[in-house]
Amino acid sequence: MPTASPQPELTVGGVDVTTEGDLGSQLGGRVDVDVRYTVRNTGDTTLHPRATVRVASQIGGGVGSPTRELRTLAPGESVTVHEHIAHVLPFGSVDAIVTVRSEAPRDTASASTPVIPWLLLLVVALVAGRVVVFLVKRARRVRRARAGVPPPDRSPRSPAA
Repeated sequence: MPTASPQPELTVGGVDVTTEGDLGSQLGGRVDVDVRYTVRNTGDTTLHPRATVRVASQIGGGVGSPTRELRTLAPGESVTVHEHIAHVLPFGSVDAIVTVRSEAPRDTASASTPVIPWLLLLVVALVAGRVVVFLVKRARRVRRARAGVPPPDRSPRSPAA
C-alpha cells in the first residue's frame, strides 16, 4: 500500500490593524501601527514559518518590518503575532499585508483601517470658508462700485435724543 506524501500547508488570517497617534497625527503627522495576525499549520508536517509585514497608505508610502522567525508549528498548531511599526505617514487608510513563508507554499493576508486627520480637515474647511466669505464680500463691493451705489454706512449709530 503506498504511503501518502507529506502535505505542508499553512494559513495566515485574523489580520487586525489599529493605529495610535497624538495631536500631531490629527494634523496629518505620523502614526504608530499595530498589526495582529494568526498563523496556523493546516498541513500534516511540522513547519518553521517566517513572516513579514508591509504597511502602506494611500499617500505617504510604505514601511516594512524585518522578516520575523516564528516558533515551530506542529500540525494543527497556531501562533498569534503582534507587530508594532512606528512613524507611518498615512492619509486616508493604512493597509497591512502579512506574508508568511515556510516549507509550505507562502500565504498572504491583508487588512486596513481608515486614518483621517480630522483636525487638519477642520482647519482646511475653516480657511476655505473664510476665503469664500472674503471673495463674496469683495464681489459685492465691486458690483456696488460699478453700479454707483455707495457702500453701506458702517459707523456706530447713536441713539435718537
